[in-house]
Amino acid sequence: MHQIDLIIAQEPYTKDNQVKGIPQKYRIWTSENGKAAIISPCSHTVLSLTPLDNIIAIKIDLNQRSCTIISAYLSPLEDYIMDADLNSLNKTKASGFNGLDNTIVQQIQIANPELLPLILNRCLKFGLFPSTFKVGLV
Repeated sequence: MHQIDLIIAQEPYTKDNQVKGIPQKYRIWTSENGKAAIISPCSHTVLSLTPLDNIIAIKIDLNQRSCTIISAYLSPLEDYIMDADLNSLNKTKASGFNGLDNTIVQQIQIANPELLPLILNRCLKFGLFPSTFKVGLV
């Protein structure tokens, strides 16, 4: 039988700014926007608490040792606006192993803004990254 000490959660179900579906005896610490949470069925001694917008960090006493636990919310890439980042790419950098230079990548984003986030999300979902994404020619 396993004993749960802590649960790290992203986007827990909330209603009226309270995490729902968790037994009332559990302790819950959430980020300021409620998208990251740390949940404990045990009564840990909290030494410090740092709630930020997308992050909650607590320092607790765990087995007589100080331990920092962090839960951070990272939004999906589909919600991420890539235009500003792509516009800042250096156009004079060498192209990658796949032959795509930064100017071509920027033009792809202009022509079809959904394509690059879709490709990146699929890579993350399946944990597969083509070797040509990882190698640059210098």
